[in-house]
Amino acid sequence: MNQKENISSRFILTKIFVALWLISGFYLFFQNSNNTSEIIDYFQLFSIPLLLLFFTATRKEVQFDSKKFYLSNWRGEEIEVIPLEKISSMLYAGIEGNHGMMFNIFQAYRFFYFSKDGTKKEFWLYPRFKVSIPQLQKKLKTANPDVIILNDSFFIAHLLFRNEDWFR
Repeated sequence: MNQKENISSRFILTKIFVALWLISGFYLFFQNSNNTSEIIDYFQLFSIPLLLLFFTATRKEVQFDSKKFYLSNWRGEEIEVIPLEKISSMLYAGIEGNHGMMFNIFQAYRFFYFSKDGTKKEFWLYPRFKVSIPQLQKKLKTANPDVIILNDSFFIAHLLFRNEDWFR
């Protein structure tokens, strides 16, 4: 039997960045908390890292064993098992640069699938750096030859065409 491997990012660097941002913000806040107009500025200073922390903390953890995806919530409880045959599309949504070697600034994949009751659902994968996306796509294409795989997609298009049927 194949072992499950965690293929989703844990956003460790983002969480460290947010922690440093919050610590420095609290330090500045307590040193300069005499003026009420500055309190509003500090609220704005704290809102961005708190939103980042919320975003990273609420991402589903994705595990993979070459036949199925396993989705878990932030507590580690398995919430859904998705066979590769049920995946209808895999869409790339990221920003990357190429400076002699591939440098990923932000990488995300949006998967559409059909649940057990036949409804169309989706999940996002923010892969770890060590995950081989071409191998994942090859396994997906082998399990479901009709799957749609778009590698040159633009992130805004995913937001604009969120419920379009051409994604299946």
